[in-house]
Amino acid sequence: MTDIKSKKHCSDNYQKQEYNKKVLYRLENKIKKLMHIVSIATITPCIIILIIWVFLITAYVVGRKFFNFQWIFVEEFTGYMMVFVAYFSQAYVLRVGGHIKVNFVFKKLTNKIQSILELSTSFLAFTLICYLTWRSIHWFSYGFEHKLCSSTLHIVLWPSYLTVTIGLSLFAFELALNLCLKVIKLMEINVSNIGINDVTKIS
Repeated sequence: MTDIKSKKHCSDNYQKQEYNKKVLYRLENKIKKLMHIVSIATITPCIIILIIWVFLITAYVVGRKFFNFQWIFVEEFTGYMMVFVAYFSQAYVLRVGGHIKVNFVFKKLTNKIQSILELSTSFLAFTLICYLTWRSIHWFSYGFEHKLCSSTLHIVLWPSYLTVTIGLSLFAFELALNLCLKVIKLMEINVSNIGINDVTKIS
């Protein structure tokens, strides 16, 4: 009688764990879709700007070589473009896993330890980017209030500072979503381990 109750209890736990797995899976998919939207929204203008950047630099080099054109604005504006691309592309790079990883050492660890390390590094990265975002907001406010201008063309610099703030904010949001995924992954591993133990007990 005790064995029957024990098996029924294990079976109920197993069903609950399967339900929890499905809930975590749905939540994971929703977060991934949101990450996809954010990354596409940030990478699309980067692609457009890079295409413009290539044509602008090409026209500048050809014009300077053969027609003696002196387009001073090109060097300055392409610099602003690169700032935009550098900060707006971070969310996309995170989603596709383009950041540096030490896979040789990492793959030798167990899944649970990998998840814990990923969660720890994601949290540290999120904290750092939040701090940089906060500092960029202060720098943008300073540039806007003091009307800082470039030394060459005397163009106001706060729009360029704003791209840094927006880019870092979107990257921080993407990191927050990524952090949620790491938590879900760790929970899934724990649920799977509990499920395996219960199946062993039932058998």
